[in-house]
Amino acid sequence: MLARSFATFLLASSVSLTALSAAQAVEPQDVANRFKELVAGQGATLSWSSVEETGGAIVMRGATVKGNAEIPPANLGDITFEGVEEADNGDYVVETLSMPTYSTVSEGATVTLDGLSISGAVLPSPTSTDIVSQSGFFDSLDVDSVKVEKDGKQLFTMSGLNYSLERADDGRSYEFTGTADAFSADLSGTGDPQTLAMLTALGLTQPKGTFEMAGSWTLDDGNMSLEQMDFTVDNAGTIGFTIDVSGYTEEFLKAAREMQKNLANATEEQKASASMAAMGLMQQLSFGGASIRYDDNTLAGRALDLAGGMQQMKRTDLAKMAEAMIPAAIGQYVKPEFAKQIAGEVAKFIQDPKSIEISADPAQPVPFMSVGMSAMSAPQNIPDELGITVTANEDAEEE
Repeated sequence: MLARSFATFLLASSVSLTALSAAQAVEPQDVANRFKELVAGQGATLSWSSVEETGGAIVMRGATVKGNAEIPPANLGDITFEGVEEADNGDYVVETLSMPTYSTVSEGATVTLDGLSISGAVLPSPTSTDIVSQSGFFDSLDVDSVKVEKDGKQLFTMSGLNYSLERADDGRSYEFTGTADAFSADLSGTGDPQTLAMLTALGLTQPKGTFEMAGSWTLDDGNMSLEQMDFTVDNAGTIGFTIDVSGYTEEFLKAAREMQKNLANATEEQKASASMAAMGLMQQLSFGGASIRYDDNTLAGRALDLAGGMQQMKRTDLAKMAEAMIPAAIGQYVKPEFAKQIAGEVAKFIQDPKSIEISADPAQPVPFMSVGMSAMSAPQNIPDELGITVTANEDAEEE
């Protein structure tokens, strides 16, 4: 579920935590050791050349982090921890954790993060039993910009990235939000002339937009709900995702964390055993619902006009063709009545493109293992089992 997605933020929190501020008798080496243990819980090994108190802050110099044996260490540079205080339970709380510009190269592309800072990061005490803190709790994470460059050309940029996590007073539930003020991509460098011509016709050679997400997590029942994950592209549309998963309890998180930790230097045989254990963990998770929704802002109209022009067909003709072809195309995977329902909604969207949504709302949570077995043995029953519907041109609030 979101566990893997959160791992990125949690590791970032860990990575920034190491240089914790040495406020009030907090020893720099102790801070470094706690941070190292926190990173180890993510299945990675943290190293540094030195750690010292300077100007009221703790600075970890020459920090590197290494995951599995196949991946070379990532150079993090110097990490600074300001305003470090010890809480009543023995945890260290970092007011602000920051690290310099970080760059890495992957498949010839350079990814650069500028202005990474984390507020309220927790370095748990050695006796802590709080699995959330052990996994890397923090109040908020901010990144000024993320850039991807290749061959001297900027391919992607995102600015004003924020992720915030709020814990209830009883420590048993959480709410999270995420935003990006702006993102942009440059697709004009594609080597395929046909693709470039199509992107140009659709106005997507240099898409720009924003990102927004929100959700919640309750420890007692393990319900993790991603209530919003919207990507909005200017003069195009918004695509949004939601998902609801249950079973993500403290026990599940502890088992998953221990498994991840043990994989750092695992042999091939141990990795195979871990895969079997992961299958066992998956049996604890249940699917409560999900949706994928697209709200149009002129992109669909441009795409339909382009398709119609290429085939010399009117939009009404495209709708009729879709209504006739869809049942035949998906008939072997779903029941006839469901195929007909999909075709009708797609035709409605083609004629008047406003929105289209695929949603799943089972009567009660369905174990993921059950969903997987049904998909292999009787895929025609999946829509009924998961309560899948397809709707076009309906307001989100009414669905």
